[in-house]
Amino acid sequence: MDLSQVISQAHESLHGNISPTAAVSFVEPNYQHFSQSIFQRPPVPPYPLQSTPVHEPQRISQSPMPCPQIAPCNSGLPISTATLPINSDPNVAMQMILPNMSVMNQKLESVNNTNTVIHQQLQKLDLLEDISKRLQIFEKNMKEMKIEINNIKATQEQQARTLAKEENHHHIIEDRVKSMEQVNTYLENENFELKEQFLRLQTHSMKYNLIFSGIKEQENESKEDTESVIKNFTATELEIRDANTIAFQNVHRLRPRNDGKPRNIIARFSQYDDHQRVLRAVPEKLKHKSRYSVQQQYTAEINERRRALVPKLRAYDTVTGEVLTLLT
Repeated sequence: MDLSQVISQAHESLHGNISPTAAVSFVEPNYQHFSQSIFQRPPVPPYPLQSTPVHEPQRISQSPMPCPQIAPCNSGLPISTATLPINSDPNVAMQMILPNMSVMNQKLESVNNTNTVIHQQLQKLDLLEDISKRLQIFEKNMKEMKIEINNIKATQEQQARTLAKEENHHHIIEDRVKSMEQVNTYLENENFELKEQFLRLQTHSMKYNLIFSGIKEQENESKEDTESVIKNFTATELEIRDANTIAFQNVHRLRPRNDGKPRNIIARFSQYDDHQRVLRAVPEKLKHKSRYSVQQQYTAEINERRRALVPKLRAYDTVTGEVLTLLT
């Protein structure tokens, strides 16, 4: 008879299917044999409640076990109770099973605890997996940012090189501009000097020329007549002796004037002494003859400069060309 049949018989004895005396008479003679063959441990004292070490039970054979000194095990045969003690405990089988069930419960609780720990660890692993995914995304973004930063650095370096080239080019252009400015300044100075030299040459060429204004023009007046007019003017108006001996290189009238007055006459003297003698006689002899005027011929630029100096000349009181006091 196997263990399941023993448990079944014990259950029937507890619930009344068979009498307690019959259950005891069936179980008691085989108690030691079953305990040694199944659990391999000494008999359990009555009602052991403390925990006992767990031993791995032996594999139970599926074939019916022999029952020594009794008839073959058959649930249908009557069980003799003559050899069993009267005070035998009918719950011996249950006492054998309860410690193992307690150990199994402890193991199940340990398994449950282990499952709980494993579940918590799995949750942590899931969290770690999520963190790992986020870290991978973060690393990917960081790599992209590094690439962009490297591109920006490369662009900045290229711009810096371009800027350095432009600065160098700017310095070259600046040096060229300075050189051109220096050349321009030199040319301006040289041009000014040339103009002044040309102006001095023009002024020197006009040194022998006098302009006579206000002399009435005769009809059909020729070159020879204009020279005789000048000689007559110097003799009569300027009262110069030996006026007929004055020699002229050229005497001619200018273009007509817009105010309707007689055209001016330019006379170029052959001798500078005659030129000065006539010019010195003008202030005294023409002082009260305002319609006539005799003056030195100058270029247009010299005349502009002289006109600019007239207001300054009028601000001074002069005697014989010497500045005395500033008039206020």
